[in-house]
Amino acid sequence: MGEVTVSLLAAEEGGGQSNFLVPNGTFFAVLLIFLITLGVIAKWVVPPVSKVLAAREAMLAKTAADNRKSAEQVAAAQADYDETMAGARSEASSIRDEARTAGRQIVDAKRSEAGDEVAET
Repeated sequence: MGEVTVSLLAAEEGGGQSNFLVPNGTFFAVLLIFLITLGVIAKWVVPPVSKVLAAREAMLAKTAADNRKSAEQVAAAQADYDETMAGARSEASSIRDEARTAGRQIVDAKRSEAGDEVAET
């Protein structure tokens, strides 16, 4: 019980209760430091960061445009390649057909010569 009395007496000696809603000097000092810090950040930190972000967005837009342009070039090159390959395939097919026809004619001619030689003997 003696301890409770001592703590009550110590609380009463504090000189009354302070109202926490009424600001004191510490509040204004912290507010001033905060406003100074905010001003420093707004003046010297935000503009360079904004500049870098704008440059980065411009670079991304340029990269996207380059990607679209490259995709168009690849599509055009692929179409040209497909067209060239189709022409080469048809040319190779016609050359192959001509070679087969010429080969059959040669084989038929040799067979008839061989048949004539066999008939003569």
